[in-house]
This record gives sequence, structure tokens and C-alpha cells, in this order.
Amino acid sequence: MPEVFFHGFGRNERKRRRLVRDIADAVARAYDCDPRTVTVNILDVRPDHISHGGTLASEGGTKKPPKDKRFVREY
Repeated sequence: MPEVFFHGFGRNERKRRRLVRDIADAVARAYDCDPRTVTVNILDVRPDHISHGGTLASEGGTKKPPKDKRFVREY
């Protein structure tokens, strides 16, 4: 059965409910399986436990797309 781990900043229950439904549906389409077989794990990350560009997200560090256009698909 497919299993997905989602790392992100905490959100309210309504948003988490929508997230897991959308992820399960997308994985089910890609794997041609029943969405009920997809396990989604939400791993909340505190903004002071992640950084972008060497600055903690809690202190304003933001993820920026790369200047090299070949890597834009990663974002």
C-alpha cells in the first residue's frame, strides 16, 4: 500500500483534512489503486526547526526558486 510522509508547518484540522484527501486521491490516480489504501503521515515542523538560505523560517527565512531555470520544476 502506498505511504506518503508530508512535512510542513502546522495547519488547522480543516486544512489537514483537505490535504490528506487530496494527497490520497492524487496517489490513487497515479498508482491506480483505491484511495482508502493510501496512508498519509503529516509531520508538523516548527518554523524554528527549519531554515531557508541559512535563516530560520521563524526569523524570516523564505524558500526562493533557483536562478537556474533547469531546476524550477522542483518548486
